Amino acid sequence: MIFATITIEELIKAHKDELHKDAFIHSAQGVHYTSPKLQKLLKENNLGQSMSRLSNY
Repeated sequence: MIFATITIEELIKAHKDELHKDAFIHSAQGVHYTSPKLQKLLKENNLGQSMSRLSNY
């Protein structure tokens, strides 16, 4: 989970004023991307999130 939150924190730090008001992050559905900590970080910074659908093997 740490690498996902660090990546988002770096994005916000580097581009906070440039992010579009409707910006969102697209990710897989892994535990890294569904964690409450990451969800909170995205919400606090007005970033939406979309996730890939589950794969069918």
